[in-house]
Amino acid sequence: PQARPLPSSWASVASCAFRVFQMPQIVKMGRPSILRYSRPKVTLKLRQVRSIIFLSRFVVRPNNGAKSGRVMLLYGLGLCYFHFSNFSWAKNAFLEVLYREPEFHCAQEVHARLGISLKYMKLYSWAAKHLQWALSVANRSPDRCPMSVAEIKFHLGHTEELRKNFFGAKTFYESVIDDDS
Repeated sequence: PQARPLPSSWASVASCAFRVFQMPQIVKMGRPSILRYSRPKVTLKLRQVRSIIFLSRFVVRPNNGAKSGRVMLLYGLGLCYFHFSNFSWAKNAFLEVLYREPEFHCAQEVHARLGISLKYMKLYSWAAKHLQWALSVANRSPDRCPMSVAEIKFHLGHTEELRKNFFGAKTFYESVIDDDS
C-alpha cells in the first residue's frame, strides 16, 4: 500500500473550518430532518450533535420553556436515539436531561420514554418507577404529554407482566380497556 501524502497546511485549515462551520448547521437541521436519513448517517450526525453539546463552546439559546438550550438538545438527542431503538444511549440522554433540569417542561414525556427504554433494557423495577411517575403527572394534567394515560398504563402492564407480576399486569390492562380516551 502506498502512503498517502500529507495534506498541505491550507487543506487542513480548510478542513478544520468546514468542521467548525458545519456543526451549527447540523444542530439547526432539527430532529425531523435528521430522522429521514439512513441509520449509519444518523449515527454519525448524532455523534456530531453530542460532541457539540458536551465539548463545544457554542452558545445554545434556550427555547420552549427550557432553562438551557443544551437541555433541549439533549432531549431531542434522546428522542432520536429512542426512535432508532438505541435504548442505552436514549437512557443516558434522558437521565442527563432530568439531572440538568428536573422541572423540565417535557419531564413527563422524558420519564415515560425513559421507562420504556429501561423496560427494553430489562431493568423492570426502574422502568416501573419512571412509568409510575409519568402516570401520576399524566393523571393530574393529561394535556401535558403526547402519551395518553392509557398508553402509559399499557406500558406499566407490560412491565409488570415481564416482572412476572401477572395480577398487577391484569389490573393495568383492564384499566386500559375501561379507559375512555
